[in-house]
Amino acid sequence: MSRDNEIATYVSDETKAELDRRAEVEGISRSQYLNDLIHREFQRDEQERAASELRAEQRIRALMNEAADEIRQASEEMREMNAKAGAYAAANFELLKRDHTDGVRRDALETGSRRLRQDLDDTHADLDGVAENADADRESSGSDDDESLVDELRGEE
Repeated sequence: MSRDNEIATYVSDETKAELDRRAEVEGISRSQYLNDLIHREFQRDEQERAASELRAEQRIRALMNEAADEIRQASEEMREMNAKAGAYAAANFELLKRDHTDGVRRDALETGSRRLRQDLDDTHADLDGVAENADADRESSGSDDDESLVDELRGEE
């Protein structure tokens, strides 16, 4: 690349002396030293710009991955809630269409309400509590329909 254009600038005596010293150390003229210095600065600016763009791109990707994970988690939670709500509605329908004792109805409604707030993994533990209460009510009332309701809530037929 040819160097046909002249640029004039004013510097202090100390700066001029330092430029001359550095050019001498490198074995080149002051003009060549300044030319090289300017090109190195241009390259550094370009590298910083590219690095900044890369960091921004990496941050955007990280944010997108984080958002995608949060969306997946939220959709899974929504699926679980919908499954619980469906099970609760079905249990309410079965509860209302059969002749059960008030205790069994109350326990089933309370269990359904808890199921809407808990993870599906906790459901069997809740149903065990309903089964115990239903057993006690069945013993006092002699109704076999109560046992089939508890079995249906558990998914057993």
